[in-house]
Amino acid sequence: AGAEVQVVVDGTQFVAAGRYHGCAVRQDGLVACWGVDDSSAMDSGQVTGSMQPQYGAGEVVAGEFFGCILKYDTASVHCWGHDDDQQVSGIPLGTFIQVSAGTRHVCGVRSNGRLECWGAALSWNEQPPSGIALEVASGEDFSCARMEDTSLVCWNMPTGVQPPAGTGWTQIAAGGGHACALDGAGAVSCWGDDSLGQGQSGVDALGGLAFEQLSAGQQHSCGVERGTGFAHCWGDDSFGQSSVAGGVFEQVSAGWNHTCGRRTNLVTVECW
Repeated sequence: AGAEVQVVVDGTQFVAAGRYHGCAVRQDGLVACWGVDDSSAMDSGQVTGSMQPQYGAGEVVAGEFFGCILKYDTASVHCWGHDDDQQVSGIPLGTFIQVSAGTRHVCGVRSNGRLECWGAALSWNEQPPSGIALEVASGEDFSCARMEDTSLVCWNMPTGVQPPAGTGWTQIAAGGGHACALDGAGAVSCWGDDSLGQGQSGVDALGGLAFEQLSAGQQHSCGVERGTGFAHCWGDDSFGQSSVAGGVFEQVSAGWNHTCGRRTNLVTVECW
C-alpha cells in the first residue's frame, strides 16, 4: 500500500485524480495540479512535484496524461497536456455545463443539454445519443450519460454490457472498463468489468451502504458515505488506492493507481 500524501490547497472546491497527477479547484478559480505529467514516470500514483496552474475554473477533470477545466466565466472548455488523439487541441467551440475526461477523450454536456465528445471518441463506432443529458461520465474507451428523464445510457462499451434500466438515477461515474451509478436512496449499482471487485461484487461486499458521491477509477471505485462523510473504496488495491485514509471527506476522485479526497475543511486534499 502507498503512503498517504497531504496537499494543501486553500479553499478547495473540487478535486480530480488522473493517472500520475491530481488537480484541485480553489474558490477563486485557480486550479492547482501536482504529480507528474510524463508517461515515462513510474506508475506509483505518488505526489512528486508541481504542475502549471490553470485559472478561471469552475470544474476540473483529469484524463490519463491531460487535464481540462470548464471556465466559470465563459462556460468554455480549456485542456492541456498530451494531445495524441486531439483531446486537447480538438475542443469544440461553444458552451458547456459539465465535462468528463476519459483516457484519451473528453465528453461534455452542452448548454442546450446535447452531448458532444472529442479526442479518441471521434474514431469510435458508436457516438453519443441524441436527446437532452444531465450529466456525462467518461471511462477508458467509452462514456455514459444520465439523461433528462434520469435514465442511463452508455456507448462504445463491450458488446452486451448495458447500464441498469429505469429512472431516478442521481449520479454516474465511469472507470477503466466499468461504470457505477447512484439512485435516489444512495444505493450503488455497477456494470461492466468486475474482475478485481471494482464493480457490483465490491459494492455488495460493503453491505448496503448509502452514498452521497461516487467516483470510478481504472480498476477501483470509491464513494463518500451518506450521513458520515467517510470514504470507502473497493476493487484493485495493488498500490493502496483502495486503502482509504481515515476521517471525513466532502468528495473523492479515483484515478488510475491512486485516489484523492477533498476534506471538509476546504484546505486539505488527501491522496493515497
